[in-house]
Amino acid sequence: MSKSTYTYYKSETAKVGKGSVVFHGTVLGDDVKIGTNCTIGYYTLIQQDAVIKSNTKIGAFCHIGKGVKIGSYVEICQYADISEGSIIEDYAYIGAGVTFANIKRIAHHRDFEPEVVGAHVEKGARIAPKALVLPGVRIGKEALVGAGAVVAKDVPSREIWFGFPAIKRGTVPETEYVKVKKNVKSI
Repeated sequence: MSKSTYTYYKSETAKVGKGSVVFHGTVLGDDVKIGTNCTIGYYTLIQQDAVIKSNTKIGAFCHIGKGVKIGSYVEICQYADISEGSIIEDYAYIGAGVTFANIKRIAHHRDFEPEVVGAHVEKGARIAPKALVLPGVRIGKEALVGAGAVVAKDVPSREIWFGFPAIKRGTVPETEYVKVKKNVKSI
């Protein structure tokens, strides 16, 4: 199937950069901005005001919430749910089925407004499949979060965390630090 035959919905105000491919069934909301050379997988929802920088890959069946900022050279695997207000910096990796929560206190049919706070994933951090990142959590530069972890606290840079709840289990070896490409502008 050639690029020109993919069927997806793109708001009139959404912008898709040169060389980017958006696969069948995807929805791009109002004022979404996708950089150059990106790949957006099948049946992905990208809500209004989301920004995705260049050379980023987003898998099938993902949800990218309102106002999410995603850097360059990021990989987000299938079925990931990146909630409203979250930030993912350059070279980060988000595994399959990772969920970012963003509501600090559930307000369903209550007399108070929910507090919405996204997560922040710093440059080169990696989150393994099926992890849950709670509201407002910051995953530090080059940190590694293990599969199925429930991350309730900030993860310092270059630390390895996993478990339920996630706790420090080690340090990321220098040999695993990301190899930065030249001419990449950060968010």
